[in-house]
Amino acid sequence: MSTTTYSPSMKWGSLPPEIRCMILKALIDEGNAAYCATVCQEWRTAIEKHNFHSLTLTSKDMPIIESIDSHTFSLIRYIWYRIELEEYGCPACDLYESEEELEINKRIVRSSLYEMLDALSKHPLRGHLTLDITIFSPSDLQHHFQYLSFEPATALYSRKQPQPEPRSRSGHGPISVNSLVGPITRLFSTREDYDLDNDRSWSSMPQAPCVTRLLLRRQTRRQWYPINVGDLLNCLPNTDELFYEPWRGWWGFSYPSVKISLRLFLRQMISNIKKLTIFLNSPEPMVSAHMPGIDASWEQGMIINHAPSPDVTEYVAEASLGLQHLSVAFLVDARLFWQNCQQTWTWDQLTTISLTSRDLVPNQAREKISNLFCAAAQTSKKMSKLQIMELWNADSEHAAVFRYKSGKADSSITWKGNWELNFEPRVIEAWKVAEGLGRTEYLSVHEELVELPQLRSQGDAIFGLGLEIEVACAVSVQQMRKEHLPPTLFSS
Repeated sequence: MSTTTYSPSMKWGSLPPEIRCMILKALIDEGNAAYCATVCQEWRTAIEKHNFHSLTLTSKDMPIIESIDSHTFSLIRYIWYRIELEEYGCPACDLYESEEELEINKRIVRSSLYEMLDALSKHPLRGHLTLDITIFSPSDLQHHFQYLSFEPATALYSRKQPQPEPRSRSGHGPISVNSLVGPITRLFSTREDYDLDNDRSWSSMPQAPCVTRLLLRRQTRRQWYPINVGDLLNCLPNTDELFYEPWRGWWGFSYPSVKISLRLFLRQMISNIKKLTIFLNSPEPMVSAHMPGIDASWEQGMIINHAPSPDVTEYVAEASLGLQHLSVAFLVDARLFWQNCQQTWTWDQLTTISLTSRDLVPNQAREKISNLFCAAAQTSKKMSKLQIMELWNADSEHAAVFRYKSGKADSSITWKGNWELNFEPRVIEAWKVAEGLGRTEYLSVHEELVELPQLRSQGDAIFGLGLEIEVACAVSVQQMRKEHLPPTLFSS
């Protein structure tokens, strides 16, 4: 029987690199590893890289960021910047934000953005840095909307079905249409309330060249006016990737002032942005899921005229020409997108594109759906670097995706959904032509019927369909699924 002896003088460096990595990972995963950073240079490098990788900051932390040394700053890869608005209590939680509250909150937003940009402006571009901005009031979680969550984009949990959390509406009275209007309007604001353009704030904002990726996620319910997103991007000259997840609110993207603002924003970002992801959230399902007293006819009246705008679709189509990645969900429609593409246009850099289409429903004529797929094939011929295209849709009952993938050996088209669809021969032929294939050459064709028993939100559809293109931040999808669960109420 052999035995192994261990020398008390065995040194850290004598261990295989794989073992050292496993030990350091286990140490870091336990937390509170900072006190071990002085053991040796290798430990210090690994622990500092972990500790500074992702930071959660407010305006109070900006003096530290401003004075941090260049080596330490180069370790930062992600900053979640929280702009916390004024707190409020009862009965203000049932009311619109007053003019005084709006002015106070606009000053908070303006000063917080300035302090952040001023601190970051002291640091040059060194690698990739994601800036994630959230605007909220801590009181948002304490009254009618206790099911909301505010968390960094790094807060991913398991892939299991999220569970509802118990909540209380104690002291807030019965649910009715009249009792909802104030809280909803306070949370989602309106199209002009947080527009900073009118006070010319942006002309004095510093530039932060160190940021390369900007996240404006759905957990900011108070609206980022589109032109203000463009103004913010002007302050981030090296940002080439944008996640923009606005809420449709109760006013939609059909108002002339909003369409003009959106067009200006898209024109501003054309020169720098290479990867654009826009996900338009809808508050109606979320509100009705947690407030069962809401009147269905009132809810339906609120979402009327929210069909994708041809004008907005035209702006997005034009802006897509210089992109490497484009994903736009529920703001434009794929059919209108193809129609707005001009004959002379080419997409020389585009590798991935994802669009939603209201045509992808089981009661739609198959001819119209096939026309959509054929138009996509025709346009794809002008996308020389295209790798993946996904056209999808989701509602409370149905979800489906059409996927095209370009491969080295062969290419494929796939239908996956909880309702059946068979490709017409002309669709297969159109994609063969797009691929430059002859009638006898091979194009993989897949048609998959899947069970999606619970579609409470678009997040459930994204998860169930297994979309390959990222259409929203992973944490945003996680929040959609959790927030749309029916609540477990308790009283206190």
